[in-house]
Amino acid sequence: MPPGIAVMLDRMHSALSALRRDDSGATVIEYALILVLISITVVAWATFVGTSISSFFMTMASGL
Repeated sequence: MPPGIAVMLDRMHSALSALRRDDSGATVIEYALILVLISITVVAWATFVGTSISSFFMTMASGL
């Protein structure tokens, strides 16, 4: 194998090993999942409350 290719393969191996040891991406994914779950909860709650308020005002309007 030519020496240039061996050096290139060694550098690629070093770079991939460094990426494998890096855990910072996992933290970002965990925070993203928490944010998605909170967002789904807020949307579900807002839909429920909005429907309840709408039916309340429809009942009040029909009583007038």
